[in-house]
Amino acid sequence: MKSLRHQLEHTQREKERLSLSLSNKTKLITSHTSEESGLRSALHQAQLRLEEVEEEKNEMKRRMTRQAKEVQTLQGKMSDLQNEVNMYKLLSEQLKSTPPVSPTDDENKRQLDSLQGEMATLSASLQSMKRERDQALSDVTALRDTMMHNRQETARKIGELETQLKESQILIHSLQQQLSAQHQQDTSQNELKDETLRAKDEALLIAQRDIETLQEQIKQLTTNNNMLSQLQSETEERANSYEEQLKLAQDQVVDQQSLLTTVSHDKETLSRVVSQNKELKKNLGELQDAFVLRTNQNAELADSLETETRRRQKLEEKCSQLTESLNMERQRLGELTEELHSLKRQEEEREKEEEEREEEEEEETDSPVSRHVVMDEQNQSQVQELSIEVASLREERDRLLQELRRISPPPMEQDESLQSVDLQKSFSALQEHFVTVMHDKAELEDRLQESEHRIVQLEGETETIGEYVALYQTQREALKIKFAEKDRLIEQLTQEKAMLELRFREVQSLVKQLDRTDNKENKSSNPPSSSLPLHLLQTTHQDQIVSMIEELTSPLTSIEPNVHCPCCSGNLIIV
Repeated sequence: MKSLRHQLEHTQREKERLSLSLSNKTKLITSHTSEESGLRSALHQAQLRLEEVEEEKNEMKRRMTRQAKEVQTLQGKMSDLQNEVNMYKLLSEQLKSTPPVSPTDDENKRQLDSLQGEMATLSASLQSMKRERDQALSDVTALRDTMMHNRQETARKIGELETQLKESQILIHSLQQQLSAQHQQDTSQNELKDETLRAKDEALLIAQRDIETLQEQIKQLTTNNNMLSQLQSETEERANSYEEQLKLAQDQVVDQQSLLTTVSHDKETLSRVVSQNKELKKNLGELQDAFVLRTNQNAELADSLETETRRRQKLEEKCSQLTESLNMERQRLGELTEELHSLKRQEEEREKEEEEREEEEEEETDSPVSRHVVMDEQNQSQVQELSIEVASLREERDRLLQELRRISPPPMEQDESLQSVDLQKSFSALQEHFVTVMHDKAELEDRLQESEHRIVQLEGETETIGEYVALYQTQREALKIKFAEKDRLIEQLTQEKAMLELRFREVQSLVKQLDRTDNKENKSSNPPSSSLPLHLLQTTHQDQIVSMIEELTSPLTSIEPNVHCPCCSGNLIIV
């Protein structure tokens, strides 16, 4: 009994050890399955990320094509600006005095302000000249009226004085004749007529005095008349000068109206140029924003690539760990196979022992009860050595204990039948357990093959990820080259814009000089011999303006942006 109890305890300990080993193996298998599921999810995420990277790459291609189209539109706008410059060239050749259009907003605003100020000054000068003209006309009419009135008065007074002079001369002549006649006729009567002669002499003296005063008045009137004639001539000269000024003012009004029309046309062209400049600035801002977005996207892609490389490294580490764990599992499977082989050998030995025992039972049918007990103990020891199905062994232990307690000298045939039934049950249980163990082994081998296949797939996918990374690096370098080319084009355009601004300013200064020469030529009243150098200066300024405009148009035509591949002659296409 003690040996049976000891063997039963030994079998229980072995059963617990085997159950612990099986539970550990099941835990390892579950952990491996969870790690495999995690690796599958990580691979799925990596594939999704690669798809997102490809979509972003396609979007970048579309954006690059859109930017190429925008560059082509900008080239079209540059050609439109060149046509407008040619139009301004024609306008400058026709007008010769209109200031050129500056491409910058500040200069356009200054020119608009200056033109508006000139228009205001011209309108004020026109109004002041109109007022002066009206005032001069009113003054001339008033002077004419006063002069005509004074002239009429002086003429009337002169006529009256002439009539009085004639009458006085006639009276003097008649008196002289009378005196001579009386002196001739009345020589004898002189003494008698002294008083009458004296009275007549006094009357003659008074008449002479009146004649002298009348002569003085006539002299004063003649001087006044001469002064009035001088004033009249001066007023006529002033009136003629005012009429000339009026004609000049009318001509200036016509010129100013033409200038106003040209200024209005220039305003329209300036507004168009300003709107085009704003559009160009907007396009440049959009290009700069797109360039910043591209740089940010490139940085994000670099970060995502770094994260993908880190994830790939982690996956490689996990793969190495999985390979190590697979090697461990292979070792454990080898140990299990060895254990199974040992179990098979033990089972074969047990079968041989059972066969020997059956032969001995057939030979020894008349053995005592103690011998049966020894055979039972041998059977129990064989069952304990198998130690696979502990529950069935426990049941057998209980049953055998009950049978041992009930031992009595029954007939031998009943004991042998009971023992054979128990042995068959234990053998069938061992067979079932062996089948389950073999099935588990086959499942473990299948899982091992699946894990090896997945490891091979992971290695292939890591290689494809490396190829994608290399392709992304090449595309990134190509994009960097293209963005550098765009930066170079933008810098070239800014330099050309600065040169255009400088040359527009030079043209503006030349046009202002030409305007000054025109004003000097208009104001100068010298003979035609003195106006020859001004005409020469004007022609030289015109030639300089034409040459500057040709220089302005030449760099615009010479700009040919490089939107082609630097190694060949075709368009740059990123695949």
